Amino acid sequence: MTDATASPPRIVSGLGEAAPSHALPVVKLDRLTYSRALDCVHCGLCLPACPTYTDNGLEADSPRGRIHLMKGLADGRIAPTDAVVHHLDLCLDCRACETACPSGVVYHELLEETRAQLAPWRPRKFADRVTDAMFFHLFPYPLRLKLAMLPPKLLQLLGLWEPLTTALGRALPGSLEKMASTLPRGGPAWP
Repeated sequence: MTDATASPPRIVSGLGEAAPSHALPVVKLDRLTYSRALDCVHCGLCLPACPTYTDNGLEADSPRGRIHLMKGLADGRIAPTDAVVHHLDLCLDCRACETACPSGVVYHELLEETRAQLAPWRPRKFADRVTDAMFFHLFPYPLRLKLAMLPPKLLQLLGLWEPLTTALGRALPGSLEKMASTLPRGGPAWP
C-alpha cells in the first residue's frame, strides 16, 4: 500500500535541478518507437558518423547521448529543460548514425516523435515562425518563390540592395540575416 500523504516523486532534469512533476509535458512515445530505443547497446560506433558529436565532442550531442535523453524524457526521469531540448535540436537528423549502427536502431523515428511531442510546449520566437512559414509555404512552390524574390532582385538591379541589407542586417535575427545574405549577385530579375 502506498501512503496517500507522500509527496509526488521528484523528476530531475539534465542539469540536476528538480522539476515539479505537474509542470512536465507528457512525452508519450509509441511502444514500437520506444522499443527501438532499447535496441541501442551504446557501443559508440555511431559517434564518428555523427557530425554534431565530431564537431563538439559532447556525449549529449551524440546519437547514444540523445537516446539516453529521449528515454529519460519518456520515462519521466528528466524534465525537458532548455539544455535537454537544445541537445535534441542540434541533431541534423542526417541518419548517418543509422548506417553505422550494428543494432539497427531506427534513430530518426525516435528523434522525430520526441520532437513532435515537445513541440506544443516549446515557445516559438517570431523569427522561428517566419522561417517555418518560408520553408513550408514559400520554398516548395516555385511561382511563390519567384514572386517573393522579385522585389529583392529589383532592388539589387537598382543598386539599393546592399545599403538596405546593411541597414537591416542589424535589425534582423541571425537566421534571417543569413538568408538575406545568400541572395546571388547579378542575374535576371525573373529567372
